[in-house]
Amino acid sequence: MLSRPVRARAPAWLVGLVGALLALAAPRRARAEDGAPLLVLWAPDPVVHAEATSAAAARVLVVVDRSPAAAPARPWAASLREAVAAYEAVRFEEAAAALDRWLVEAASSGAAEVDRSQLAEAYLYRGLARDHGGDAARGWDDLIAAARLAPGRLLDPARVPPRAIEAHERARAQVARETTVELIVRRPDGCVLVVDAQPQPGGTTLVHPGPRWVRVTCPGHLPWITIVEVAAVGPQVVVADPAPWVRPDDASLAAEARRHDGPTLVLLEEADRITLRRLDRAGRVVRTRTLPRQGLAQTLAPALAVLLADPPRATTRRPAIAAPPRWYQRRWAQVAGAALVAAAIAIPVTAALVDDGGSSTATIRLDDVPW
Repeated sequence: MLSRPVRARAPAWLVGLVGALLALAAPRRARAEDGAPLLVLWAPDPVVHAEATSAAAARVLVVVDRSPAAAPARPWAASLREAVAAYEAVRFEEAAAALDRWLVEAASSGAAEVDRSQLAEAYLYRGLARDHGGDAARGWDDLIAAARLAPGRLLDPARVPPRAIEAHERARAQVARETTVELIVRRPDGCVLVVDAQPQPGGTTLVHPGPRWVRVTCPGHLPWITIVEVAAVGPQVVVADPAPWVRPDDASLAAEARRHDGPTLVLLEEADRITLRRLDRAGRVVRTRTLPRQGLAQTLAPALAVLLADPPRATTRRPAIAAPPRWYQRRWAQVAGAALVAAAIAIPVTAALVDDGGSSTATIRLDDVPW
């Protein structure tokens, strides 16, 4: 009869002990309650925000993000393709409604995430859908807007009917007869100008009459967005006045430091620089560093390391204290020593005189005694 091998089972207490030790040894993410360094972040600019969060992760900092919420990413290209597909499938009402929503959302951001060709495409197919749906007047306005954005665009006869091609060609011909107008957008230094989803390096651009989408972005400021109705006679001047971001106040930043057990750093994005602070447990600023906005990927990590390092303790040199004199250097010791020397001389001499029967008195001179 064959016996089955018996597997040795570890005691339950041993299994639990090993599991606890493994859990303690496993790396953990930094948590505020562990006293890990804290970074209070306020960076509206996406580039600055990304650099700051990357540097914080590299140094295992707990991040309290006080930055304004970024706009959610929208599938602009995909939603535009779906609307065009609805038009090609002869669902004109559905296509017009979808393109209405697309253009309204694009206008709310000043066409920040779309390009000029997409903007022209949306106007073109909404105009065609409106025209086929019986709204010829508004459809014509959209075809004119599309031709102004993309005057060289030609339609594919395999995708659109001849009626649509004929209407589009009439719109292109009318736009070709228009006179362009100077649009001057005055803005603060360092700001970026975008007109009709196209960046403009200068402050003056030639545009066709009609609604023009204008967006101005400045560091440390909210985007300035508007639609300018350009007249047929120019030039037309627009003054952009972006409002600054409102950063967290110092009291709220100090409160973050008082709630935290470990070191607290603060990163604040400003118009022309990045400010770093270290706060103590009471919320007071103990150290500050400023960095230029350019090259932040190279300068931020070393600056965080400097602020996190404990400041060197001030050392004061104590004044030199003279060593006390030794006992044999004190005056009483010198006097006692001189007396002993005198006694050592006087006693033998006195004894010798007494033994000789002579005079019992003697005079001893101690000229070198130090008193």
